[in-house]
Amino acid sequence: MGAVLYFVIPMALLAAGLIIGTFNERRHYKSIQQREEQFQALMVFAGKSLPEGFDAVEVTLVSGGTVVAEDRFKALLAWFRNIIGGRIKSYENLLERGRREAVLRMKEKAAAEGFSIIVNTRFETARISQGVEIFAYGTAAKAR
Repeated sequence: MGAVLYFVIPMALLAAGLIIGTFNERRHYKSIQQREEQFQALMVFAGKSLPEGFDAVEVTLVSGGTVVAEDRFKALLAWFRNIIGGRIKSYENLLERGRREAVLRMKEKAAAEGFSIIVNTRFETARISQGVEIFAYGTAAKAR
């Protein structure tokens, strides 16, 4: 009986982690999609200069950052995948969510100050403890 518990309890915890982690990830994606629609008009470019014809009256640095925790169940699957090689899709999704969230936070700050475009956008990424920190920054400009 004791040996069965040593197997059942960890499996139950892994299953709970998978269910809760999947729910949280889907909820976060839904929030991201809603906010991206809200800030769709505020354009973000990687290019270093403003588009031709854009007459800027004010420019400033804007940034947005986030820390996204990794799902323990997906981290375990990624560990196994690392042994055999190949893409680690769970980490790709983690980074995608983080980048989108960081850009949204940057857009929120720019929009709150009345800026209409962000150029020279860059990203910094760092692994911290059990997650990833993603920082987005760029030059925001107000149209004349």
